[in-house]
Amino acid sequence: MLLAQRYPDAYDGILAGAPAINWATFVPGMYYPQFVMNQADYYPPTCVWEAMNNATIEACDSLDGVTDHILSLPGECGFDPHTMVGTSISCDEGTVTINTEDADLMVKFWEGPQYPDGSSIWYGMNKGTSPFDLANTTCSGLNCTSGFPFTIASEWISLFVLQDTTYDLTALGADGFAAVMNLSISAHRALTSTDSPDLFNYRQTGGKILHWHGLADQQIYPTGSEQYYKQVEARDPAVRDFYRFFEAPGVNHCGISAPSGYGLFPEDLMSVLVKWVEDGTAPDVLLASTLDGSQQRNLCPWPQVPAYQGGDAAVAASFECADSY
Repeated sequence: MLLAQRYPDAYDGILAGAPAINWATFVPGMYYPQFVMNQADYYPPTCVWEAMNNATIEACDSLDGVTDHILSLPGECGFDPHTMVGTSISCDEGTVTINTEDADLMVKFWEGPQYPDGSSIWYGMNKGTSPFDLANTTCSGLNCTSGFPFTIASEWISLFVLQDTTYDLTALGADGFAAVMNLSISAHRALTSTDSPDLFNYRQTGGKILHWHGLADQQIYPTGSEQYYKQVEARDPAVRDFYRFFEAPGVNHCGISAPSGYGLFPEDLMSVLVKWVEDGTAPDVLLASTLDGSQQRNLCPWPQVPAYQGGDAAVAASFECADSY
């Protein structure tokens, strides 16, 4: 994406999978789950997150007309994790009962980082996304006493933003976290973020961009990709002539989400890009499959969605691109 924006003659075609477009914003934002746990001084075992995530998927799975343990409409999922309070779940180390604090934290993960006045700084993770990377905890059995931050996020803050390797990030207050986000953006966005929506010069070269993002990405939230594409489209309503964006339901960061086999991962993308660049065949759909190949579906160029038409839901031909499910 940087090359398309700054060196438009470098490539005839660009395949961008879960690109880190908004680096200076989303990287410190990845620390947010640790921050809210620090603020609450409460660190659940990660099996709690998995249980609530699976319940979220189960509750909203059928919104797209198909029950397949793949959440296609995270933005329309109204599941409230507080309905699980009092539920006992089995973990490898024993049994845990979900409490109000667990549910409160999950809601905050979905809301995303906020300023002290409650206004949004950046997006939260999609519903149906496992927070196992960003909300990891240090435990002895089921006794969890501290967070275990995602290294990229914590080291970005300490080394690049604060430039202080001795700073205790657990001491960040609400004002401090917002200040870290603001400083990261003001000091590093120009160099590290590739979020300029001006792709005029790249389009003029005849170049093509194939961009996709998993809807269950637990590191680089797909809402950032969607926001960027909207910004490009606002400048160039004919953006699909040279740049197409696809969302992959159930897929986490560059892979297939747990439990193994779920998630519709797009296939053979480089060949698709080559055909577009060399033969002029634009991708109207991307064929996607689950890890075990038991389900296939054609992903559609955003904002269209693969709407179920009836028949065998495991077959791509049972879906057609439409404006809504």
